[in-house]
Amino acid sequence: MRPLVVALVVTLVAGCPTDRRGEDEESSDPVAILLVLDDSNSMSAVHEALQDQFGVLIAGLDDARAAWRIGVTTTDFVDDGNGRRGGIRSRSAVGGDGCDPAYAASIDDNPGLAYRDLVNVGAAGSGEEVGLLAAVWALCKAQDEDFWEALPERPAGDPVRVFCEAIDEDQRACNRGFLFDGGDVGILIVTDEGDASDRLASSAAADYVTALDELGSDVTLSVVGPTYRDPDDPLDCDGTPLDLSGPCNAFGSTAASIDRYQQVACGAVGTYSGVQVTSAGDPALCVPADYEQALAAFADTLF
Repeated sequence: MRPLVVALVVTLVAGCPTDRRGEDEESSDPVAILLVLDDSNSMSAVHEALQDQFGVLIAGLDDARAAWRIGVTTTDFVDDGNGRRGGIRSRSAVGGDGCDPAYAASIDDNPGLAYRDLVNVGAAGSGEEVGLLAAVWALCKAQDEDFWEALPERPAGDPVRVFCEAIDEDQRACNRGFLFDGGDVGILIVTDEGDASDRLASSAAADYVTALDELGSDVTLSVVGPTYRDPDDPLDCDGTPLDLSGPCNAFGSTAASIDRYQQVACGAVGTYSGVQVTSAGDPALCVPADYEQALAAFADTLF
């Protein structure tokens, strides 16, 4: 994974699994992949497209000959339950009881089956999508006991302490085992609305980047989301224009909520692409994006 301009997210947890590839093959560091999926009622077609393009993501992982696992959570913070509030979901329905994360992994005989089940998060989630906080909480919940014991020693106002202390104690180990010891992390948020994390926590993109940097290193975060800028007025990522097709903002998300996603993606040396695109610059002509291209671009950020 490429070094971060401003590092972002975690890498900790249980040892590397036995992988199907030969031990004599040179390989990249193992990578834990977190998909944060909008599960509101407008996203069913997007979930289906992500299911259909699993092979694109796996091709990128196989090219790197790396051990990997994929976990899924949602943008829903309204209720507790499986797959919500940063909990990595099991293969039972989103919103069910318990902490029992399930993964699609390189050690599986047919990881595509698990992936398809996990990405099928349904469309009954909250319309107030909380993507960045879900990513941070997912990584807080993946930390070990030593982390939680030391957390109160951090200064008041420290982003890691502020974000992680808000998690109920009985939920703090829910994702333990997701991360590889010494491995990398890639996060992909897919949503058709802006980030509402500021309604529950910070409104500053820098706080999310800083917190994730403290939780780990060698991580990228990418977003597939709405756009509002005219292509002639792109966002700059460290002086490089972020070329986005649009504007495509079907639900009228605020500029600040979209900017927060874009700024964190820039800080994490990830990618930002549109969940919808238009070649005419007319919002009425926006159509679903090419998710094959989006997943290929995400895979490219991982190594």
